[in-house]
Amino acid sequence: MNNLYPSLAVNTGGYGDSYAGDEFYWARAELFTTTQDPKYYPAFNTLPTNTDIPGWPNVATLGLITLSHYRKASPAIYYDTLNITSKISSIASNYRTYAQSSSAYGIAMGTNTGDFNWGGNSNAGNESILMLEAFNYAQDSTYLYGAVSNIDYILGRNAPGICFITGLGSNSPMNIHHGVSAADGLPQPVPGLMPGGPNASPDVAGEGCSMAYPYGGAYPAFTYLDQVCSYSTNEIA
Repeated sequence: MNNLYPSLAVNTGGYGDSYAGDEFYWARAELFTTTQDPKYYPAFNTLPTNTDIPGWPNVATLGLITLSHYRKASPAIYYDTLNITSKISSIASNYRTYAQSSSAYGIAMGTNTGDFNWGGNSNAGNESILMLEAFNYAQDSTYLYGAVSNIDYILGRNAPGICFITGLGSNSPMNIHHGVSAADGLPQPVPGLMPGGPNASPDVAGEGCSMAYPYGGAYPAFTYLDQVCSYSTNEIA
């Protein structure tokens, strides 16, 4: 609740996270590269086992990326360099392979149904970041193509056929779940915003949208609704 204006009774959802090992790994990586003090260096063998694309509940990979960019400048990282870059490339390889062999759209988005979750468009962006990192290490153009394909997904090569950036292209969100856009009296939303996108489990009951979701989650990549009420697919991400 907003304590300054209690009458507004502003409430938001929680971001529960019962494991902090990934946060500590990332924090130590940033402290080490900032201070160059070896006491902060997070050894590769302390990396959490659930490391994957970055997201609010899982940030260890951000620590790996920081260390990989710093590896040439610090002897302390020398022996971990191969492990660090190999780990990032290994994660990225899963997304590249899916884009090459299993996606009708030639994209990594959709490697698993979990990609299409609340704020899922950020998965596409983060997958691109990892593939670009892997390209930097291996100079393998297939990683670069995978990264670009995911950007194509965000910009319109997707199941709903919509550019997920407001104000861009010929078919982009007009009724985004964003307070300023909904209240400024203008027909167009604030430009440059990205909604969460298709969600395999939209909060149909909670949102109370009058329009039905396309396919209702039966086909996760299609389950998107460009309506202000649809916070589980059209909230900014």
